[in-house]
Amino acid sequence: MKGNQGFTLIELVVVIIVLGILAVTAAPKFINLQSDAYESTLQGMSGALLSANNLVYSKAAINGVENVESIDASSIGDEYVGGTLVYGKMQADETTLTLFVEGLDDTEAWTLEPNGTVNMRIHPAGHATIGAGAGNCFVQYSHQWTDVLGNVYPAKTTLYTDDC
Repeated sequence: MKGNQGFTLIELVVVIIVLGILAVTAAPKFINLQSDAYESTLQGMSGALLSANNLVYSKAAINGVENVESIDASSIGDEYVGGTLVYGKMQADETTLTLFVEGLDDTEAWTLEPNGTVNMRIHPAGHATIGAGAGNCFVQYSHQWTDVLGNVYPAKTTLYTDDC
């Protein structure tokens, strides 16, 4: 029998190094962790907005102001001075939202951008939603409103994660 032929240790080490280099450069293209992190963060903020709105509405109902078109939020507690309620729910403005939703006042983490008179876009501070090259990566909160025909649109939270 002739001697067995195989790979030398040096050849195996070179192959492992080459595979390691390929994995380090190719893996980030296939695994977009930043996008997933943005989406998860926005889902958390969407949940926080819904929970805060439910609590605010409950307090408004207890105080009998859930059907008032627009009222100062201090009507449900002295600690809510400066905010506004629309039919017992949070108005879509920066003052009101930062008053009721914990963490929104952190400008290094969140950016709030008005979008019309009844909408507020909330997105991670490092990800723009308006302007050149910006995409859909935000939560939009809309307070209740009525159009000129009398159609009522309830308060809602909408999640946009197409371009995170």
